[in-house]
Amino acid sequence: MKIDDLRNRINELDDSIAGEYAERIKLVQAIGELKRSERIDILDVERENQIIDRLCAGRDKKTADHLRELYSSIFETSRKIQAEYKTMTVYDELEKIVGSELPAFPKKMKTACQGAKGAFSYFAANKLFKDPDVAFYNTFEEVFRAVNNGDVEVGILPIENSTAGSVNEIYDLMRKYKLYIVKSAQIKVEHSLIAAKGAKLKDIKEVYSNEQAIAQCSGFLKANGLKGVFSENTATSVIYVKETGRTDIAAIASKACAQIYGMEVLKTNIQNSDDNYTRFICVSKKLAVYTGASKVSIMVSLPHTNGSLLNFLKKFASYNLTKLESRPVPDTEFRYMFYFDFEVNLKTTGLLSLLKDLGNSAYDITFIGYYGETGDVRTGKDDYSDILD
Repeated sequence: MKIDDLRNRINELDDSIAGEYAERIKLVQAIGELKRSERIDILDVERENQIIDRLCAGRDKKTADHLRELYSSIFETSRKIQAEYKTMTVYDELEKIVGSELPAFPKKMKTACQGAKGAFSYFAANKLFKDPDVAFYNTFEEVFRAVNNGDVEVGILPIENSTAGSVNEIYDLMRKYKLYIVKSAQIKVEHSLIAAKGAKLKDIKEVYSNEQAIAQCSGFLKANGLKGVFSENTATSVIYVKETGRTDIAAIASKACAQIYGMEVLKTNIQNSDDNYTRFICVSKKLAVYTGASKVSIMVSLPHTNGSLLNFLKKFASYNLTKLESRPVPDTEFRYMFYFDFEVNLKTTGLLSLLKDLGNSAYDITFIGYYGETGDVRTGKDDYSDILD
């Protein structure tokens, strides 16, 4: 067969494809109208993956790869078409907010924390607010749920520690509940070994605390032959040890917990590093930006294909990326969610326009917040007596 014959056949196929594609565009427009009326998100990654999997089934790898590339472009065009029918996005709302004068961060809000009085999230709440109205919940997810349901205005949650790393559960919950970060704070964390009155260090066999605290004190536990037992929270661990009445178990928590619950401090500063800080985020259901905002956080779900992360990062080459964290997307195979922090001023840079454009593209982007961070200013004081008074 001659080249002209092959080209004629391609022409016939192109004519057919163009006609079918024109019909597809009409259907995409109709779906865009329905999504707007029913307030359905434009991006539907699961639906797109189903289409690609169906079209690639039974094909050789090279053909399947070409089809994936082709339909990634088709889906991006479809989203742009549907975006014409879309109502105001979070980026439109954000554009209006940053274009006006920003308010000061509130001095008091109804706040949710995980654990009990004496937990480090409680001290973070007191650092962010003056005399906060704090409600305590047993788990991180209950805190998210309380904020999402409107039972409280904000929630305070640990997201990373300078010694033990990120709190992975928080990233998963941020993706699930889609709340916004409105402020963050760094707290210097100095752990103590706390036990019942009369207990001796030589008699302790097990130590209770949350996973992060036990990791931060792993050196002390190993050196003393102590078994770490995971619990939900540092402060509730102290309560548990007190309620058992046992003198052969202890808890890792702030020294303040011993004062609050009438317990004995067996050893102070048992963390692996003296420079041990935990970053807490303040999350809200309502999008809000306050004075001093300088950090943008987003989450992105990228396809498991060669170069997908690199190609995404190239778009942000002119911005100061301060954090990149990856997490597998729950209940999926080989899909990852990436968490990004940027130090940036949305008023004077083009990042907001870039995010707005990418929101209508092939990327599954979730905007998390534009906010400021409060650094540790306690000048080494770790007993929090000013809060407990």
